[in-house]
Amino acid sequence: MKETLLMIISLIILFSSFLYVSPAKSNSVPTQCYNHPNPLNGKYREAVSCPTSKQKVITSNLAATGSKNMFDVTLTCGVKNVSLCDEVKKTFETAGNIISSALILNSIITINASFIDFCVSMGECGGKSGLVTLGGACPARSIPLQDDDGLVRLYPQALVKQFQFKTHPEYGPYDILAMFNSAGTNFWFEGDGNMGHDQQDFLYVVLHELIHGLGFASNWGDYINENNPKAMTPDIALVPDGSDSTLKFNGFMESAFDKYIINMSSGHRTSEITNKLNTFANETGTKFSDDDDFNAKFKSSPQYKLALNMMKTVITPSSLGFLPHDSNDLAEAIILETHLNPYQEGSSVSHVDFNTYNTTNDFLMKYLADLGVNLRTMTTSRGCTEIIGPKLKLILETIGYATSDYPNPYIPSVTITSNNLNTNNLNTNFSGNIESVSSASPKMINFNFETLIILNLVGFITTRYLLKDF
Repeated sequence: MKETLLMIISLIILFSSFLYVSPAKSNSVPTQCYNHPNPLNGKYREAVSCPTSKQKVITSNLAATGSKNMFDVTLTCGVKNVSLCDEVKKTFETAGNIISSALILNSIITINASFIDFCVSMGECGGKSGLVTLGGACPARSIPLQDDDGLVRLYPQALVKQFQFKTHPEYGPYDILAMFNSAGTNFWFEGDGNMGHDQQDFLYVVLHELIHGLGFASNWGDYINENNPKAMTPDIALVPDGSDSTLKFNGFMESAFDKYIINMSSGHRTSEITNKLNTFANETGTKFSDDDDFNAKFKSSPQYKLALNMMKTVITPSSLGFLPHDSNDLAEAIILETHLNPYQEGSSVSHVDFNTYNTTNDFLMKYLADLGVNLRTMTTSRGCTEIIGPKLKLILETIGYATSDYPNPYIPSVTITSNNLNTNNLNTNFSGNIESVSSASPKMINFNFETLIILNLVGFITTRYLLKDF
């Protein structure tokens, strides 16, 4: 394929600066759930009361029709072209079938999807900058669960449902929110015939996004220096204390994905850094007058140096890996995307390494994708038999999804007891040989996927997208 005909897409996950919550009774550990009502604004989260519930979830889908698709899509299609709306609906169903075939899902995953003209519906028309938002997707709700290493982590509702707790935090009506701009780009759908070099396979975008919605996402980011990333921490939970107007620090909140990230040079889990960051509460206490007070005190603390060092790590090629279940061998770690310098929020860490996996059968969760090539062709050209590759399957198994090869995954506890705010527990490092992985710069132009802009570059027209995943 000619590079001049490539359109590069970077699929980005955007996270909130802080886990802001509405006033509510606060305990010593985080108990609120967090809704993400706008997939186009990943920095906005709403804390909601999610009291213990015994509500049941749907455990079979359309049994009367014999469907094996465990995804139930509610689609709002805002275009007048009925055939196009049907193609969008079919694409979500196809993506659901692909994932349902790879995983053992015991509870239906609900998706609230929209395919609308953002300019007409929301006034997002790009303006003079030429930027046009293409779309986004995110977990509809994140739920804090207690992990066996003492940390509380945020799990996507879609995954929590699969654990089938008898009692659990109350679920929201949807598991994943997805919104795509019908006027954003020239999407290609199965059955359209030959694919143009300026088209993007809608199935690829939807499938990639749904995987993020299932929990393939890191919470590591810079939540202190918004405009100029310098320091990396997990999400920061600041909640109203309830007794006064102060904010209470409930710790740094990793995602389910983050539990298994390791430093490839030392073999240590990055959760060890989270534990050390949480000792910040030992020196300052847990109450702050506002977020600026927290920022100022954290920047002047010894723990801030850990965050600065972590930024160096996430821009060092092949520095981080995801160690799958039942493994202590670093050679088996799945290399994460850390060759991008400067750091790119959402692209870095929350994808597999482009250089390592671009030409393999685990290409789906790389941060760059070629335009002009449909998903089926990308799969067959790499000699794949399944769209969801073996390493991606391992990641999904490890965070908690069951498969035929791994029917009994790890399940965290619904009962929260601590978030290691008053301890300095460090996990033991992993054994095994450290395998160096080449991470040369790709021969592609690196574009963030949040908005759409047309640029004159190296004598040809290229389109820049940035999809506001989460």
